[in-house]
Amino acid sequence: MPLPYSVHLRQEAFEFLQDRRKKDREELLSFFRQLGGNPFMTGDFQDPDDSGRPIEGVVLGYFAIYYWADHSASELRVIAIRLADR
Repeated sequence: MPLPYSVHLRQEAFEFLQDRRKKDREELLSFFRQLGGNPFMTGDFQDPDDSGRPIEGVVLGYFAIYYWADHSASELRVIAIRLADR
């Protein structure tokens, strides 16, 4: 069954994901599927980008995931995945 929203990764996020261990990749991909199925999920924190668009941030284990929802296109845009500050 297709997700309500498709999930798109910016090149930087894709490369970060690609460089992770298999277990971490699977955890992140599982989160992206959840996000696509629940596109109105709010993050653990929110910061606006340069244009004022709200960017959601979620801490998932060792990772911080930054994304925004493009509701007009039914897409979620993952703009960055980074190691979370500890």
